[in-house]
Amino acid sequence: MAADDVNNVDGQNVDVNNVDGTPPVVAHVKVAPMVPTQPQVSCQGLQPEKFDGKGFKTWQKKMHFFLHAMHLSRYLTEDQPIIPLGNTDVHVIGTVDAWNQGDFMTKRWILGRLVEDLYGIYCEAKSSKALWLALEKKYKAEDAGCQKFSTAKFHDFKMVDSKPIMEQVEAFQRICQEVAAEGMSICEIFTMNSFIEKLPPGWVDFKNYLKHKRKAMSLEDLIQRLNTEDRNRTANGTHSREHVVNVAVQKGKVNDKGKGKAIATSPLKPTFKTFKKKCAPEPSVKKFFKGKCHHCGKNINKKVL
Repeated sequence: MAADDVNNVDGQNVDVNNVDGTPPVVAHVKVAPMVPTQPQVSCQGLQPEKFDGKGFKTWQKKMHFFLHAMHLSRYLTEDQPIIPLGNTDVHVIGTVDAWNQGDFMTKRWILGRLVEDLYGIYCEAKSSKALWLALEKKYKAEDAGCQKFSTAKFHDFKMVDSKPIMEQVEAFQRICQEVAAEGMSICEIFTMNSFIEKLPPGWVDFKNYLKHKRKAMSLEDLIQRLNTEDRNRTANGTHSREHVVNVAVQKGKVNDKGKGKAIATSPLKPTFKTFKKKCAPEPSVKKFFKGKCHHCGKNINKKVL
């Protein structure tokens, strides 16, 4: 069989040359990578919840991470390619078609994670980049006041003895992360010193110990030391709540003239009543009379009551 002949379905030879006997021109088109229409197995748990207008920054980060895992994040920043007028190159046309397909799928994934009300507003966006920028312009502007709110939360946070210390440390860590998420960078040393200053009153001795410590310490080291100190206090039965119990003083009026009521006093400074009860009365001194009686003149030596 000649090189120009191929077999058809029936096994017969078919001439594939042109009418004039010249070989045909075959266009080698670059096949574009297939755009995923369904999330891969490794990406199925990465889809964020549907955005309802609240928590845009968190939703945006989750959505960007999901699109990056799907190899579609490039369409959030790229502009649509334009075919030059009169250009009929199959390579250029195939590249533009592949880009349009990827951009369409990216816009579909973003719109699919919006609630119905927002879907009706943003479904007319021409490209994924336009849709992404429209959402940022709308909801990032509304979050502009969150920086001041996060700063106020950072300064007003205080630890108390009535709650577990590590729960309060984790809460303060979340506030620090929220401040950083708003674009306000905080020095690690400043954050560590803020942790020390916000320790509850029951930790005043440990606070003074940390203040006078000269060795450099990171924030992770400080949190580890607090965790170790809290475990030691729990094991020894000296929980931080004891400070509140020791210094608590009952205030208000005492009913029934104080009968059957305990008086809250410091163990180092007893009151007058307590001191009087503890002290024994002085023993009486026995006196004797010795001399002569002025009636009978006899010598007398007897006890005088």
